[in-house]
Amino acid sequence: MRRLFLHGRQDYQVELRGVARCQAELDEIVRARPLTRLRQDCIAALLIDYEGGEERHAVAVEIEGRRIGHLPRHVASQYREWLQTWRLLASEVRCRGLIVNWSAPEAAGPRYSVRLDLEIPFKMTTLSY
Repeated sequence: MRRLFLHGRQDYQVELRGVARCQAELDEIVRARPLTRLRQDCIAALLIDYEGGEERHAVAVEIEGRRIGHLPRHVASQYREWLQTWRLLASEVRCRGLIVNWSAPEAAGPRYSVRLDLEIPFKMTTLSY
């Protein structure tokens, strides 16, 4: 299996959708880290979601083995088309991510969003590990 790393410009423009349902998982990820900040760097895995139902172009995103959301539709369709064009559908793909804590001090608990550092058109490096 080919392992790829997608590059961005460190502007983290792609905000995941569906993250509201995964707040507990994100809280576990953040609390397991030695230093808790309002923004935490991470590595995200991009996975074709064949169980996406109506979302035939769904691309799931995992952080530390936990599914935490999906790419927005417009990015997911471009990503899948790119994978098909370059015959990379069977590849393991990762990119940089950023977990952002939007909690207010009076909030009942943390409220996270996740942004990915992806540049379109996609730019990659092949990894060996």
